[in-house]
Amino acid sequence: TNAPAGKTCNITSANGTGTLTENISVTIDCSIPTAALSASFGQGLSVSAAPKVLTFSWAETGADYYKLLKNPDGASGFTQLGDHIRNTRADEAIAVHWHNWVQASYVLESCDAQDNCFSSLPVGTGVAMQNAIGYFKASRTAAGAGAPGYQLGTSVALSADGQTLAVGAPVESANTGAVYVFSLQAGMWAEEARLTATNPLDVTGFGQHVALSEDGNTLAVGAPNDHTQGFKAGSVSVFTRTEGHWSPATPITALSTEAGDQFGSSIALSADGHTLAVGASAEDSAAGGLQGDQNNNGAPDAGAAYVFTRSGNSWSQQVYLKASHAEAGDQFGTQVALSADGQTLAVSAPFESSSAWGVGGNPVDNSASESGAVYVFTENSGRWEQQA
Repeated sequence: TNAPAGKTCNITSANGTGTLTENISVTIDCSIPTAALSASFGQGLSVSAAPKVLTFSWAETGADYYKLLKNPDGASGFTQLGDHIRNTRADEAIAVHWHNWVQASYVLESCDAQDNCFSSLPVGTGVAMQNAIGYFKASRTAAGAGAPGYQLGTSVALSADGQTLAVGAPVESANTGAVYVFSLQAGMWAEEARLTATNPLDVTGFGQHVALSEDGNTLAVGAPNDHTQGFKAGSVSVFTRTEGHWSPATPITALSTEAGDQFGSSIALSADGHTLAVGASAEDSAAGGLQGDQNNNGAPDAGAAYVFTRSGNSWSQQVYLKASHAEAGDQFGTQVALSADGQTLAVSAPFESSSAWGVGGNPVDNSASESGAVYVFTENSGRWEQQA
């Protein structure tokens, strides 16, 4: 019998002689000679990447096993990753933002049955970085259906568990807009839904802002330049997901939305998705404080914020909020942020002009043009008040 190519076979435990009618006990050990193993193991380690995964591969050398070793920063030295490898491929899951793409390096050790190991030359991973970063495109964009100018990614929101991602494309389909929902399933991202307004042909800029509940099952979408209720009156839509299926949009409207208010300039959801805060940065009422005159248009672009609550499938306006000293041009409501329990709301007014500093200063002083301010409101048993 001939030995396998490149290997030497030693026969042991063969005692005496035998005939064709007898059983003969023989142990045959075929292994690649150490010298040949060393010579055959060259520079064959290569690396490729998919999102959050590095894949290492190499040519078969006849080794009994392999070891993949990593030097994470170029200074710590090489340590083995995982167990001994019996094939010619190994994967490493990585956190893209933590991996040292410039200095990390890897070597492969090819080992014989006597644990004599020979190392490859180190390989870096910098060339694989771009392929390790996840990349999203909308299905319609990928299909080339008017792909240029969609502005996918104008807004993004990620659920608390990192399993649901909402991405706005407000310029899609001749500025009517859309929102794409992606979900993480078995470690892979997939497009789950493409969402549009109830009356998409009448809505402008749907997807300018998006917000998700903690579990990703409630999605709010702002379209502050929507013309449905008047030129740039704005609109907000809410969707809910049940067992992977998204409901049609539920329109959210303020009691007094008018042309130019830009309702939906900012949006925020509580963790449970039952409380929604909406900014209308160009609302014009000169009323200050809470529950003021919503039909007063004496302060152009003073701005306002609204809080809505959900009961069952119905939404209702809970409170109408204004800065304590609302003035034209302040643009109160440009940004809103809501606590997880929905009981604390922060509202920005980036063009407010008071020169006061710290907390609780004089809002009447207008000696620092467009210096900006932030207001904090709290809710207790359904009653809101300005806290700072």
